[in-house]
Amino acid sequence: MNDWDINYAHAYIMEKAKSIKSINPVAIALHLMLSPEIRMHGPEHHFLSGASLCAAWCNAQKLDALPFLEKLLPRCTLIPPAVCGYYGVCGNTMAIGATVSVMLGITYLSGEEWGLVGSITARAQKKIAGMPGPRCCKRTTMAALYAATDAIRELLGIPLERPKSILCRFSCKNEQCIKKACIFHKEHIEEECNNHSW
Repeated sequence: MNDWDINYAHAYIMEKAKSIKSINPVAIALHLMLSPEIRMHGPEHHFLSGASLCAAWCNAQKLDALPFLEKLLPRCTLIPPAVCGYYGVCGNTMAIGATVSVMLGITYLSGEEWGLVGSITARAQKKIAGMPGPRCCKRTTMAALYAATDAIRELLGIPLERPKSILCRFSCKNEQCIKKACIFHKEHIEEECNNHSW
């Protein structure tokens, strides 16, 4: 992928997210991440996470996703690469916050809703922070969306779905894969499914 361009990746994500019919953000993200437009690691995952959540949310509420996706893209584009290591918060977490903000129309001047964005993003970041590094954009995408889906169902009553467990399809492509330390790795998934309360 020598000619890779983040704008092509964003265009691909936008095109798929506006037309997909699932209410499962994790399933949407997994589908998108299988494309050659999406690298193993990279800031395209920020919009991918947000767009997956946005599309599922719109489908659950029978809304046209395109206007929300168009508002979300510039926000996700502003999230710096490698922010997880340099600032201590994953870009996928920030994308979840941007999505909640866009979907609910929350700004820095909002009242009670202002704290809602922080509550949902805190859950996403906590799920991500529960595993060691180095970074894995696939792992953090899945973890952030798992946590956000649960938080949005609980706090907002939006009927999003998520799989009970998933088996990572990307570990063989990740030179820094943390193997069993990842809750999505094949060596860990059976034990995790039996013992972990999602």
